[in-house]
Amino acid sequence: MSWLSRGRIHHVSLLSNGQYLLALRPGTWMFGKYLDTCQPNGKITTPVLAPTPVGKYLLEAGKYFPTSSKYLQTSFDGCKDSPVGILHVVQLGVVKYLVAAFMITFKDKDALKLELQAYWNSFNSESLNSPYLKHVYMVTHWASSIGKDYKTVVQAAPFVFFPFTKPAQRELWTSLCYLTSFIFQTQIEDLNQYATELKLHIDRFLYNTLKMSAQWVNKLKFHILTHLYQSVLRYGPPSLFASEKFESFNSNARRASGHSNRHSPGRDIAITFSDLAATRLIVSGATLFAHEGKFHFKPAANVTDVFKYSKGIQQLFGLDQTISPPYPCLKKHST
Repeated sequence: MSWLSRGRIHHVSLLSNGQYLLALRPGTWMFGKYLDTCQPNGKITTPVLAPTPVGKYLLEAGKYFPTSSKYLQTSFDGCKDSPVGILHVVQLGVVKYLVAAFMITFKDKDALKLELQAYWNSFNSESLNSPYLKHVYMVTHWASSIGKDYKTVVQAAPFVFFPFTKPAQRELWTSLCYLTSFIFQTQIEDLNQYATELKLHIDRFLYNTLKMSAQWVNKLKFHILTHLYQSVLRYGPPSLFASEKFESFNSNARRASGHSNRHSPGRDIAITFSDLAATRLIVSGATLFAHEGKFHFKPAANVTDVFKYSKGIQQLFGLDQTISPPYPCLKKHST
């Protein structure tokens, strides 16, 4: 199964006779026998029927992928079954392109740059739950911005960029602001309605983009953006399967790896994550199931009260209930 774990497989289809039809990536070896490669357009030159061992492994895929129901389907497509990452498509994609197109108009215009810095300096960022914005950095070193910076820019654009834009540019940025406000939602009440409105805002944004310049059609991320609503229908709110959600575990992985004796770092990291998950369940008073005794149990009140009434313990876990948002927020932060 090493060739499968390395992502060598391109497409798997279950045939009516119970066998599997595999489309493998070019140059794939399996059990010492070379299989047919794919043409440049992605089509298989000659259909290849999987041997019996492969069909057996795929039929028992639950043993290899017990936590992923997508591998239990009769067919898996690497494009359709992969979600659209909004970090690289939206923040580091379309927003980055438009910011670059806007900032390039300030080249060799020092007076306008100073005026733009004044707008950034007067912008109140407290409602964005972000640190103080360095107005000189936002103008001088805009090309070094990262994902969270572009997320701040798209929220501040109506107050900072609009005084310097033409009506057509203002329509483009307005449609982008509406689109990103939909994308960054963490809770969806009606999934079908949300996907329909999201597709509508994507179409409006692309229409306004092409009105400005047709060169944007050459950018691949504008095309990938059109498939975002399909990922929403399949996986839910885009913010919940964004790259940042999984990158937030990097600090825990580094800490577990740093405290490992290096004999089995993967095992030590897994144990650390298991302990953290167990601690979270205990302090939240969750009901658990004992597999050995076949009964349900939950921590006593004395255990949960240590976390509930001790502010020091709460701060150790990063919780401070005394802090409240300074301004009303339209977004729903519950997940």
